[in-house]
Amino acid sequence: MDHARTNKSKRVGLRREFANLLDEELRSRGSAFISAGESFGQWEGLKETKDHEIVWPPMVVIMSTNLEKDHNDKWVGMGNQELLDYFSSYAAIKARHSYGPKGHRGTSVLLFESSPKGYLEAEWLHRQFLAQGTGRDGWNQQTRVFVWVESASSTAF
Repeated sequence: MDHARTNKSKRVGLRREFANLLDEELRSRGSAFISAGESFGQWEGLKETKDHEIVWPPMVVIMSTNLEKDHNDKWVGMGNQELLDYFSSYAAIKARHSYGPKGHRGTSVLLFESSPKGYLEAEWLHRQFLAQGTGRDGWNQQTRVFVWVESASSTAF
């Protein structure tokens, strides 16, 4: 209706006449035309939402991977291949460990393929450990082997 009333074209007279006829018909039936802006208000747009940050390449942090102290009183932890073998059911492609002055720090990272498939594998491992109660939040409460996906969105899962 608003379009028919306000459109400026070659057939302005026909459009306005059509709009008047529609108004009369609606009034005779006991209803009135209400424009969309009047009945629903003006659209204010989408509310601002925060996007989830994704760490790339996909990786999973694994804690408590140190095993024992050696004769120099330094910690020895799992090796790269040992960690990859331990998590062989997941498609991790690399393993990296954190070392300090006292040896292995007990923190390791499983790196996954830089693709959507690798991201889904890392996410699957993350969700498996959350289901067992051994994710990031569980690490703060107990001392067992724990993992979490290192990203800003990991707390949302």
